Amino acid sequence: MQRKTLRYLFLIIGIIGLVLSLYLVKHHYIPEPAFCDVNALISCSTVNTSMYSEIYHVPVAFFGVVWFLGLIGFSFLLKKRKYEMPFFVWCSLGLLSLIYFIYGEIVLEAICLWCTSVHVLVLVTFILAIVLYRKMHSAL
Repeated sequence: MQRKTLRYLFLIIGIIGLVLSLYLVKHHYIPEPAFCDVNALISCSTVNTSMYSEIYHVPVAFFGVVWFLGLIGFSFLLKKRKYEMPFFVWCSLGLLSLIYFIYGEIVLEAICLWCTSVHVLVLVTFILAIVLYRKMHSAL
């Protein structure tokens, strides 16, 4: 996969993740019934208004907004190789944060489909960051 293609993928993933995270922030403050409130197990409202939905009174979805804005920024900065390692660290932090979010869903015994979509985007970004990182080291 070419570097330029990867940068475009990061940009697209960043925009999609940003939109989802902004929706989750809105849903946190205005908890209206979401179409993904299917039952007790599949309930965005349960997850997004739980004690696991905030860190120090800040909605975790806001951290998603910041992370995806960073991803969008990196998609432009990655034209220069010097940003590949900080980008890989950024993606690793995103992946590590998923541990907390998934833990919360396990404890709550509820899954938020929008949150899970964000989790998948972060995971895909991490995998693509590994591809980029390997490309960087194979080119040396």
